[in-house]
Amino acid sequence: MKVFLLRDVAKLGLKGTIVEVQQGYAHNFLFKSGLARQATKKDEEQLAQKSDQLQQAQSKQEKKNHEMIQKIDGKEVAISAKANEKGVLFAKIHKDEIITAINKQYEVEISKDWLKTNFEIIESTGAHEVKVQYDGSKAVVQIVVAVS
Repeated sequence: MKVFLLRDVAKLGLKGTIVEVQQGYAHNFLFKSGLARQATKKDEEQLAQKSDQLQQAQSKQEKKNHEMIQKIDGKEVAISAKANEKGVLFAKIHKDEIITAINKQYEVEISKDWLKTNFEIIESTGAHEVKVQYDGSKAVVQIVVAVS
């Protein structure tokens, strides 16, 4: 029997979804507890429509993400930090700061998870190459750390 869940039900499904359950379970527990009601054709149509809309939104977001990767490819990002006379930074620059600088300077919204580097932090002044990757799209960005 198909039921429309009115609330999240552990090990069964999330609110607003249609799931297949045994008829006795539906009548004796789900319906009596107010957790679900019998699914109708209208529920199925609305769920399909929402699914299509969600899929279109995801597709649009993926296209936007690929465009952002292309926008930053080959670019330089300037970060200023305090360092000693040998170029060693007093405060190391972490991935979060790198992402924030890229996002701010190029008006993009890349995620920390997209940053693929062979180091966790930047410890010295100079140019440092970082790779940004999202679902097959790749960009190389030069992080230039200067003394402030």
